[in-house]
Amino acid sequence: AEQFYEIQCDTQEWPLLRMHFPNRPSDKAVTKWLQNLDRLLRQQQPCVVISTFGNNYQFSPSARRQQALWFNRNKDLLKAYCLGMVRVTKDPEMIAKISSNAMREGMPFVCIPAGDIKEAEQIANHLLTQQYPG
Repeated sequence: AEQFYEIQCDTQEWPLLRMHFPNRPSDKAVTKWLQNLDRLLRQQQPCVVISTFGNNYQFSPSARRQQALWFNRNKDLLKAYCLGMVRVTKDPEMIAKISSNAMREGMPFVCIPAGDIKEAEQIANHLLTQQYPG
């Protein structure tokens, strides 16, 4: 689905939410993605996100601004309903960034790096079990 440059937001395994960010999502794709997230947050149900990224993933400056504004507006909802985000990456720089104190303090939910999708699923399931024991 790379050619559409859409951000995939797969809710089939809800409360596990899978997101894939293609290499260069258009600003329109970013707007659509944020509207999608608005809809999910309105359900007021706890969930865990697994995010994967194209190798050259990058938001445009205006898309980044859009995302930052959305994020600030929704911080409380994200804190309440996002149990965590597991980012699949092998990039040591990204792993350091995700694990940094700045990230921990700046994010309303935990962010955890995972080496591959299998590990990400294990971590996500662990976060969900803490929320939904039994």
